[in-house]
Parts: sequence; C-alpha cells; structure tokens
Amino acid sequence: MDDKLSFEELCYECAQIMEKFIDSVYEERSNIKGVHYLAQATKYIAENYTKDVTLEKIANEVNISTSYLSHLLHSGLGTTFTEYISKLRVDKAKDLLVNTELSIADIAEKVGIPDANYFARIFKKYVGISPNRFRSMNEKR
Repeated sequence: MDDKLSFEELCYECAQIMEKFIDSVYEERSNIKGVHYLAQATKYIAENYTKDVTLEKIANEVNISTSYLSHLLHSGLGTTFTEYISKLRVDKAKDLLVNTELSIADIAEKVGIPDANYFARIFKKYVGISPNRFRSMNEKR
C-alpha cells in the first residue's frame, strides 16, 4: 500500500485534526465570552482556507462584527487572523511538500495563496527556511 496520501485524503485528515482542535478550544476556553463564535470561525477557516478567506467573510458567516472576531481570535487563541490563517496554510503546505511532488506554485495555489513568491516569503517567515529547502530536508529516502 502506498504511504502517500492523495490531496483529498490529506484534506480530510486536516479537517479531522482541525475539528479536534476546535473541540478542544471550545472545551478549554468555554469560560471565554463568545467562544462559540470562535469555534464557528475556526471551523469555517479550516473548511475554506484554500479560498480567498477574509476576516469580513468569516465575521459575516458567524454573524458578528470584524472587530469582535478579531478580538476573539486575539483573546481566545492569542493570534491575529492573518497569523492564524497563514500558519494553517503553511502547515498544510508542509504536508504537501513532504507527501507530494507538486511544484511550489501548485502547492501555494492549493493552500490558498495564488502568488508563489508571496507563498515562499510567508513560508520562510513561519518555518525559517524556503519551501524548496524544507522539501529537500524532508525527502523520503
């Protein structure tokens, strides 16, 4: 049996992990006012990170203001929207870099960043090395 996951299987696995994360956020942070909005927002992000997701779209989806959503992300998760979605996209990209032979541009597109140069800058910001270097360091021998 092949050890590599298809993109659909990888997406499913990531969605399962995010669902567990959301559940833990909800359980651990149930004393935070608005935690149900935070759970809805993180679930929406996990399901839509490959698309053009904005703070405004998410706030509209969960029926709260953008400033309140921003506040919830900061107080509940200790991060900004931009950092949260960037880290999520980079984590998904790391899996694709290791488990597929897709080009950097294709991976960038699949994780919701259509500009490969911007993707490489974001990846390096959060991982400390370029996507190509990460892939070569994690090659399965």
